[in-house]
Amino acid sequence: MRAGDYTHKIWADEPVAMQDVDTGEEVVTFVPRGRLSCSILPIGGRELLRTEQITADMDTRIAVRWSTFAATITAKWRLRFERNGSQPLIFNIARPPAERFMEMREIEFICNSGKNDG
Repeated sequence: MRAGDYTHKIWADEPVAMQDVDTGEEVVTFVPRGRLSCSILPIGGRELLRTEQITADMDTRIAVRWSTFAATITAKWRLRFERNGSQPLIFNIARPPAERFMEMREIEFICNSGKNDG
């Protein structure tokens, strides 16, 4: 993939389990670990009617240039795209990341967005 194809910047957030001071319960929070240049390509979406509420989600393919940092990202992480002046778009990684073409050039993430905020 050419460098011109990576036109967006996303944050890679790692889940970190912490103990709530007041309740003692384990709480998972996401900590930003790095920013990556990427291409974002919507694949398809769907709407569901559950408990008299419509929920919608979108499947998205996100590709990043291979790096040692990008290779450490797992399906437990999330990717976050921040648009100017609006809510960030959270992408939950739906499948294990795949190294495309097995040449250490590009890593592909298949993600879901729209169901929740991560």
